[in-house]
Amino acid sequence: LKGGGFVAATVPAAAAYRSLSESWNRFLSLGLALLAAVLFLSLLVARGIVRPIRLLSDGARRMSAGDMDVALPVRGQDELAELTRSFNEMAAEIRAGHEALERLAITDGLTGLYNRRHFEDVLVREVRRAEREKSPLSLAMIDLDSFKEYNDQWGHREGDVELARIALRVKQAVRTTDEAFRYGGDELVVLLPACPREEAVAVAEKIRFAINTDATRHGERGLTASVGVATALDGVT
Repeated sequence: LKGGGFVAATVPAAAAYRSLSESWNRFLSLGLALLAAVLFLSLLVARGIVRPIRLLSDGARRMSAGDMDVALPVRGQDELAELTRSFNEMAAEIRAGHEALERLAITDGLTGLYNRRHFEDVLVREVRRAEREKSPLSLAMIDLDSFKEYNDQWGHREGDVELARIALRVKQAVRTTDEAFRYGGDELVVLLPACPREEAVAVAEKIRFAINTDATRHGERGLTASVGVATALDGVT
């Protein structure tokens, strides 16, 4: 222009900054999407870590409350999976030890038969079942003949050996459904569920015969036994 002037044009601000605003909006949208993705992945990772820890905590709490049947699921090959495997192995060892202690608590150490305390528990259970099912329940009481005199003559050590021998014969003679117990010093008991008197007498005779026949092989050191039978609810309909 003449005289050194210039031409100035005015543009609305919205138009002037449109491209910048659009770029900023795209950046903001992308940033929010990335942030959401990061948060989502973090949540998944956290759940993957927290869940096994919660399971381990819950498993330990159950075991401390007496629940020995605990086995946690193992997923993956990471450190938490390895920790879960170790926990399961530990739980299995504790369970096996607990079962062994339970067996010891109800077993007579000398004869390997169940002890008197367990007999009393089982007797109550079997009486209730016999009443519920209206089935006979028999009991065979085994008494070692002249056991006191035997101990006086040969000593208590030999008496223990003879008790263990007779207990083995009893276990071999009874039915698979029967349970044998050491009731007292020289008294053994066999519970015969669902067994009428006639059959119980036959089992008792088998036990007596096994003990007394084996006693003849031991000469003077072989004890014989007497066996009595009692039956409840025989012939109930």
